[in-house]
Amino acid sequence: MIYGIIGILYKPFFEWKYGATPGKMALKLVVVDTKFKNIDIKEALFRNIFGIMTKLFTIASTLYFFNLIQFSTVSTMKEYGKFSRNYISTSQIFAIYGVIIIVDMIFLLTDPKKRALHDRIGGTIVIKK
Repeated sequence: MIYGIIGILYKPFFEWKYGATPGKMALKLVVVDTKFKNIDIKEALFRNIFGIMTKLFTIASTLYFFNLIQFSTVSTMKEYGKFSRNYISTSQIFAIYGVIIIVDMIFLLTDPKKRALHDRIGGTIVIKK
């Protein structure tokens, strides 16, 4: 749960508070709005909506599995993998994530300003300092 919550807050917080995550800072990149101003928390959250949704799904499915009575028999990660496949198809989830990433990259490659779909959703642009 803690890792999930940190994962949800990490990128939006850094991009809102500092204009970039540590990785972007190292590359001297900054996230700004379409007027080249610092982004607000709403823009940061919308910009990271795909990551937030996948992490929320992961938290929800983990809570769901943890509360199943059959979960008490699971003691290793291998057993958890087998156990979780009985309830949800991991390959279908990865396929959905893959489609989102591909669509995001198509937007990036075809946009004259090199904005990915998540940048359009958030109303942001990544620029070099």
